[in-house]
Amino acid sequence: MNKNTFVLALIALAAIMLTGCKDPVGVPGRAHAALARTYYANLNGQEQKWSGHLDGYAGRMTPDSIVDSIVPTITRAYTVYQSRPYPRKTGYTVFHVDEFDGSTGVVVCTLYYYQSAHYGTPNLELRYINPGTGTPSAHDLFWGAWDSNILLASDSTHDQNGWYAVPLTAEAVDTICAMGGSPRYGADLYTGWVYPGYTSGIHTDVDGAGSDYPPYIKIVVTN
Repeated sequence: MNKNTFVLALIALAAIMLTGCKDPVGVPGRAHAALARTYYANLNGQEQKWSGHLDGYAGRMTPDSIVDSIVPTITRAYTVYQSRPYPRKTGYTVFHVDEFDGSTGVVVCTLYYYQSAHYGTPNLELRYINPGTGTPSAHDLFWGAWDSNILLASDSTHDQNGWYAVPLTAEAVDTICAMGGSPRYGADLYTGWVYPGYTSGIHTDVDGAGSDYPPYIKIVVTN
């Protein structure tokens, strides 16, 4: 081996030793690579009854008369007519949460919805509705949303209509994880789209079941 060859061999050996002391660029090395799995909670079924709005009329028929809209559009609104609420509108949706394991790792949930129309800025409070046993009535859904103290998400009416993503609260994530832990079938998540204020004559519409842009919840579990 001549002198030049020997020098080149030493340089190559040094390079091998240096790169062998650390992981190659872009390789995680000894760190455990995170595994992210994505699930979706979609509107339950294709029937219109799985989304819509509930209209509460004051002083009509009974003091707390509630009328189901029987349409898929999710509306939140408040209007005063002749010194009485006529009506307060609360949207509702029923998402189905399929079975998944959220007991380990980190779970992040995001609501995606399509705002299709608005007048004014009735802010949004997405609230959990406890359906109780059996199929809840329009009255049960309306007051279940209004009286609920479990906030799933909050947002404002946007100047431009279109798709919007809203992170769900920690309490919402806990609720969804509990539903995903139900064996075999998962569970239904009843939600109310509430405008809690009292500014008259404003409304916001969100596309619902059967439309081209129904809302959904994205669930990402990272271990």
